[in-house]
Amino acid sequence: MIRRTVLVVDDMKSAVDAVARMLSLEGFDVHKACSGDEALSIAAQHPIDVVLLDVQMPGMDGLATLEALRARDPGIGAIMMSAHATVERAVRATKAGAHDFLEKPLTSEKVLLAVSHVLRFADLERETADLRRSLGSEQ
Repeated sequence: MIRRTVLVVDDMKSAVDAVARMLSLEGFDVHKACSGDEALSIAAQHPIDVVLLDVQMPGMDGLATLEALRARDPGIGAIMMSAHATVERAVRATKAGAHDFLEKPLTSEKVLLAVSHVLRFADLERETADLRRSLGSEQ
């Protein structure tokens, strides 16, 4: 089985550590960042399957970080997190490419389900692209 890599980004180190611990226990390779700039640096050095991003961070906020990450890698799965969730923020996050939006406080069930859905979606997209290429080469 392929180990998947998750990047957890939140300006609260305790939140990053808690989510990272939860994901590590489930067998994910986890990278941690406490700012948007740090997240971009890590993503430049390591392939990332899914990023969990806090919306509200000093400096580069989560939405700006998401846009920069997806500009570099359009296939990266993204889950936004916020203690101050609003419909407007969720819509903006979705338009920026987020697959899900989780309201804090987080539970392991919410996080693991969201990550699982994002990875399943990415796998289906990859399979569809492979099938299209296969069918195209047969014509």
